[in-house]
Amino acid sequence: DFKKEYQTNPKDVAEWCKWKDAEFLIAPNDTLAFRNETLRTFKMGDIREEGLAERTAFEIVELESAIKAKTVVLDWKNIKEGDEEVKYSVGKAKEYLLLSDDFRDFVDTKSTELNGKRATHKEDAKKK
Repeated sequence: DFKKEYQTNPKDVAEWCKWKDAEFLIAPNDTLAFRNETLRTFKMGDIREEGLAERTAFEIVELESAIKAKTVVLDWKNIKEGDEEVKYSVGKAKEYLLLSDDFRDFVDTKSTELNGKRATHKEDAKKK
């Protein structure tokens, strides 16, 4: 089944993960959606040997945060600013990824763990 083999919707393989007092719907960072968004975001000059050296570190983090906001951090529960509940949006996800090293590290760790989990499930399925 093509759709099972090549996940195009990251929500199909995402899992809810707790961090502090909130929950986040996190997808692996090895999905086709992540790859395709990366290809849309970076220019050919970026992928040559020294291409990214022309960009600032902030620009790189900003680009990565935009990609992850669209394809890795897909929803959340119990996020507040003051007393107000914050509804999920790609823009807010990008903002939080950009502004918080701890949150970005959490997302990177969980999405990488999910990569491994998916690889294990694929191997188990092949054995059957």
